Amino acid sequence: MKKIHMLIGTFLTTVALSHAVDSYSDIVGYMKISIPAGKASLVSFPLGSASIASGTFSGKSGNVLTTTVDLSSLTSLTNSSNEAAYYAEVTSGSNTGLILEIVSKTAGSITVGDASGLSGTETFQVKKFTTIGDVFGANNTAGLKSGDSVTTADVVWAVANGAWKQYFFYDDGFGGEIDPLQWQTPGSGVDRSD
Repeated sequence: MKKIHMLIGTFLTTVALSHAVDSYSDIVGYMKISIPAGKASLVSFPLGSASIASGTFSGKSGNVLTTTVDLSSLTSLTNSSNEAAYYAEVTSGSNTGLILEIVSKTAGSITVGDASGLSGTETFQVKKFTTIGDVFGANNTAGLKSGDSVTTADVVWAVANGAWKQYFFYDDGFGGEIDPLQWQTPGSGVDRSD
């Protein structure tokens, strides 16, 4: 009896392993970028987030794009400062590579900042924007110089909502007991790692 059970178990395992399933994960690994001290440097981070959904636009009305995919699983489209947290990247047609900030969604549509160049029939992927916390670590694991202002800390300039903004890792020297250690914009006191 034991041999039959083992044979059946082996057969079921082989059948389960032979079934093809698509699987996706975030990028594993890292990039090392050297930035000279005391000099402003423009740096790009070419590794993007994995696609969390993909589909086809099946119509357009202004900046509202009807989609073939249900994005109801995205609970919040914005970060703590009400900035877009997700984007649609066009993957077909003359606008391939175009990035569209997702402003709002319904079960069968998304509203983007500007859809004027689209026909409404392109394919797309939905991805999460890369954040300061993703690149430098929510707790500054990259080791940039921290401080209590932009004059005492390393400053990261990034585009947010079409404008350049300064970010720095706040540390007032009290170890986070009085004020939290976090990424901030000047004078905000708010965690901006997202």
